[in-house]
Amino acid sequence: MGSASVAKAIQTNRILFYRTRVFEILKEFRILTRKILTIMQRSLFFGFIAAILLVLFATQNIEPVELHLFWGEPIKGSLSIIIIVSVFIGVLLGFIFSYPSIAKAKKTNRQQQKEIERLKNVVETFKQETTHEKNEETEEKDEF
Repeated sequence: MGSASVAKAIQTNRILFYRTRVFEILKEFRILTRKILTIMQRSLFFGFIAAILLVLFATQNIEPVELHLFWGEPIKGSLSIIIIVSVFIGVLLGFIFSYPSIAKAKKTNRQQQKEIERLKNVVETFKQETTHEKNEETEEKDEF
């Protein structure tokens, strides 16, 4: 087996490796995208249901109440308003504490996109090199 054949086999193996890796990353990206869309759709659905329930709750609980905190004067207001404000504060805190995981997922997504592009370029380069070598081999055979 000549050195050209060994080099060609190595290049073919590299091409297959990088092509496989590109497909694996694309598959991971598709799965991640589906998960994100599913989560967003669920969140929208449950948010809509929660809003409807909140409006129904607010219309039925209009009694004035006093909210005693640890310090100062008690806060007076409608029961529904106090609960709605409390829920809003809870949602706001939830967004604040979940932001790091969302940012991490976005960063991972960007890194995977860059890796996909890099591997696509590597595969394309190897294809061009292989085609160029095949053309040279064909020219060499034609010369004999």
